[in-house]
Amino acid sequence: MIVIATVILTIFFMVLIIFPIIYFAYKQLEEGKTILIASNIMTLKTLGNAIVLRDNDTSEHNYRVVIYAIKLAQYMKIDNKSIRSLIKGAFLHDIGKIGIPDAILLKNKKLTQGEFEVIKTHTTKGVQLIKGNKWLEDTQNIILSHHERFDGSGYPNGLKGEQIPKIVRIFSIVDVFDALTSKRPYKEAYSYEKSIQILKEGKGSQFDPVILEDFFTISKELYTQINEESITSLKKILNSSIERYFY
Repeated sequence: MIVIATVILTIFFMVLIIFPIIYFAYKQLEEGKTILIASNIMTLKTLGNAIVLRDNDTSEHNYRVVIYAIKLAQYMKIDNKSIRSLIKGAFLHDIGKIGIPDAILLKNKKLTQGEFEVIKTHTTKGVQLIKGNKWLEDTQNIILSHHERFDGSGYPNGLKGEQIPKIVRIFSIVDVFDALTSKRPYKEAYSYEKSIQILKEGKGSQFDPVILEDFFTISKELYTQINEESITSLKKILNSSIERYFY
């Protein structure tokens, strides 16, 4: 009995000594992980906004399109891992435009066929830019394939239907919708009604018809809530989602 009591007391005191050490180490690890994620997210936002601004646009577009993508994915009950990939890919979808010459990217006239072919390379250039970054591996689908079309007539690989990853099919819809409803250097913002009509014309050809119908279900409410929000409000809305999916 004395031996058993001694063993028990030894274990008890060891736990008292070791547990705080383990707990402290765990807390440091978690704090380090949180700091790393925050740093990655900040880099993601900075890169995304830099790309958008270079393309004669505003950072509001990048925030809106990510929010739209999250809301549509949530409505479709997409899993959290895929939503994390969707968020990162949405921010960086046009990163390859860094490698496009200003004379072509910023041209305010219609592009020649040759110039358009150069523009199309931003998808493959984007994948090259993030190659080797483990944290960004899951952004490749959106970066590479966001100009693919449901009928197979898109680029760069002519993917068709469900060959196009689902998060890409989600993103392509919201990206076009926000482009239509936003003011750009070359056009005024289209009304909600006109934008929806243009999306309908692409049903089954440019866009996945099932996902498009899901978007139509929530689009009016989303547009009303998000389209006129200030950059400060958009950041708050987006940060809330980022906290949910990354921390």
